[in-house]
Amino acid sequence: MLAMMSKNSYRLPYFATIIAIILAYHGNVPMSSIQPRKRNIFMKCLKFIKIMTASVAVFAGFAVAAPAQTPRMAVLDGLAPGEWTLKERGSDEPGKKVCLGNPELLLQIKHGNTSCTRYVIENTAKKLRVSYKCGSAGQGVTEIKQESSALVQIHSQGIRNNSPFSFYAEGRRTGSC
Repeated sequence: MLAMMSKNSYRLPYFATIIAIILAYHGNVPMSSIQPRKRNIFMKCLKFIKIMTASVAVFAGFAVAAPAQTPRMAVLDGLAPGEWTLKERGSDEPGKKVCLGNPELLLQIKHGNTSCTRYVIENTAKKLRVSYKCGSAGQGVTEIKQESSALVQIHSQGIRNNSPFSFYAEGRRTGSC
């Protein structure tokens, strides 16, 4: 069969010619037994496939090396770490104390450490507005206005465990933790 392919490759159907070229490429059939026109087309296609494979590998490497990152949030970056007291406006209660190592906790106060996806609506030096979704736990929109590195105004509203919530709070740094 191989002898017949090498002698009469110009008579073979196109698919068989491709197989003969592949065999020739791997050294099983002499490349000279294949028509030059078909051999040139195959070699060009093979070169194109190699270039495309290399390109896909490079782009996939970039995708793995640089995952999507949350944009820098200037308001949160400017807050001093430490103990913060969150007091709801109009409330007589002393407020809730929070050790603020990660300022992003202020974005979803009612949802705590629940894993949520976020979408930044507004991001300026003194104002941050973020929408977030926490799957079946609910969702919300939080707006933080920075008055200083130790004082913020927070307005958050949304749904938690199928119940709506809305609150205004003041966050004030009260010490270290």
